[in-house]
Amino acid sequence: MKSLFFMQAQPTGTSQSADDRSQAFKPVQGGTELQSGERLLVISYMAIWLCVVALVIVSFRKQARIDRRISSLESALSRARGEKSEAPARGKD
Repeated sequence: MKSLFFMQAQPTGTSQSADDRSQAFKPVQGGTELQSGERLLVISYMAIWLCVVALVIVSFRKQARIDRRISSLESALSRARGEKSEAPARGKD
């Protein structure tokens, strides 16, 4: 496996060094699919804000459901306590 990496073909017809190639500008022919940086930035911020708003809405709905459940449990608990305190009073009569 190691020998495969050493047997790679070297590019031919290049008289430039690696540093020269990395600094040279080579235009691309027919490259019409370009996006502006500002547009991509606006799209990404919109996506992030959409996620934040969705998280807030979901959290608000869950909290409202929890509040309703707690109030129903509190009312059931107060009814149970009321019945428990009334039961010994009936037995004494």
